[in-house]
Amino acid sequence: MMHGTPLAQQSFSFGSQSGFNNPNNSISEDTAKKIASLQAKLNQKLGPEYISQRPGPGGGPKLTYVEGWKVINLANEVFGFNGWSSSIISLTTDFADYSEETRRYCVGVTALIRVTLRDGVFHEDIGYGMLENAKSKGAALDKVHNLFTRLQPKTNDR
Repeated sequence: MMHGTPLAQQSFSFGSQSGFNNPNNSISEDTAKKIASLQAKLNQKLGPEYISQRPGPGGGPKLTYVEGWKVINLANEVFGFNGWSSSIISLTTDFADYSEETRRYCVGVTALIRVTLRDGVFHEDIGYGMLENAKSKGAALDKVHNLFTRLQPKTNDR
């Protein structure tokens, strides 16, 4: 069973509080309108059509998440096809535990992800993935690492 960071109700911005770094405030009115429109889209809460749920580990509380393909499609809608890219800056294995009782592995991985717009402006954030009940440590680590690489857009310049 895999788990990830719930991103459902987070807002997103790039740069300064107004959304973008511009030390000279020397942008055209048209550019300012485009920036304001983009920031308004980024500040919106995701609707229920973007939100998925699945049972928690061991029948625990439901986990709420956004599927990777929905995030990629939404980013393409907001920033345009080939208007953005994402990269994994770092992956850190937080734990890899083996249970003698079940003879299975449980691993947790933290990822630092960067989303970069066409003009070079970027935002970094942290995600977390966990896999329980894997037959081998290698398979568990591989599957959790793949959780993050699936969020890499296949359509962008890679």
